[in-house]
Amino acid sequence: MTRVLAWAARYTTPAPVGAVASAIAFALAQLGKPYQWGATGPDAFDCSGLAMMAYRAAGLTIPRTSQAQWAHGKHIPASQARPGDLVFFAGADGTLTAPGHVGIIIGNGYMIDAPTTGMTIQIQPYTGQPDLAGFTEPAVSGRTCRFSIKMSFSQKTCPGLVRSDMSLRQGGPVSVDAADSHCACR
Repeated sequence: MTRVLAWAARYTTPAPVGAVASAIAFALAQLGKPYQWGATGPDAFDCSGLAMMAYRAAGLTIPRTSQAQWAHGKHIPASQARPGDLVFFAGADGTLTAPGHVGIIIGNGYMIDAPTTGMTIQIQPYTGQPDLAGFTEPAVSGRTCRFSIKMSFSQKTCPGLVRSDMSLRQGGPVSVDAADSHCACR
C-alpha cells in the first residue's frame, strides 16, 4: 500500500531557524534502527534517547529521560503542537503525570517513535492513543523564529522503507532516505 501525506504549515517555534528541521532530519535518518532501552545511538535508541540525540544533532540540549523532558519543556495544548514538538504517553513505565514514553511530532498526527523492545524506530500516528499525556515544546534558548516547512511521506509495501523530503524556506532542502539511513543536505 502506498500512503502519501502532504503537509505545509507556517508556525512559531522557540528554536533557532533550522534547528527543528535538523532534529527531525536526524530522527528520520534513524528509521529502521532497533529500540534498545537506555540507548542513545548510534546503532539503537530508546524513545527519550532518540529525542535527546535528535536535538543534540541540531545543536540543542534537552534532558535524557522522558520524565525529565516532560518537566523541562513548555506544556502546550494539542491544538498548538507543531513538528519538532514532543508528544508524551504514560507508556509501560510511567503515568499520565510522569510519562514514560515520548515521540517527536512530524505533523498531520504522526510522530517518529522508538516504540519498545523488539521493534524498530518508525513513523506512527499519535492521535487517539488512550495513554496520551500531552505535548511540550522543547525548552531551548527562548528565541522565537518563524519559518515554513513542507514534508511529504510515502511508505511502500517493503517493510521499513520510508522516504521523506523536507524543504525549508530558510536553511535549504534536506532529503532523508531511511531505507539507507542516509541524510543529505542539498
